[in-house]
Amino acid sequence: MYRVNANGQFNVPYGFKNLTNLFDIEIIRKVSDTLKKVTINCIDFEESLKYINKNDLVFLDPPYTISHIKNGFIHYNEKLFAWQDQERLAEYIRQV
Repeated sequence: MYRVNANGQFNVPYGFKNLTNLFDIEIIRKVSDTLKKVTINCIDFEESLKYINKNDLVFLDPPYTISHIKNGFIHYNEKLFAWQDQERLAEYIRQV
């Protein structure tokens, strides 16, 4: 998962587990090998339609919107995922 705070900085907590070994080098190597076959794009979700093929799994996790004024993510995200974005996402889902 990758997300940013209001300053555009990486902001994903690691959790509160008491880990003695935070990184497992074998898992990192396996992930690295897998990612060599992957293309990662930083694009608007609407642009991703051209990359989706039949039988692909598409995972969508938009920010929750309570109301336009009382959106709890206003101070949390770099850019507000506005109601218009929610509507665009609904249309996007219809096309997928």
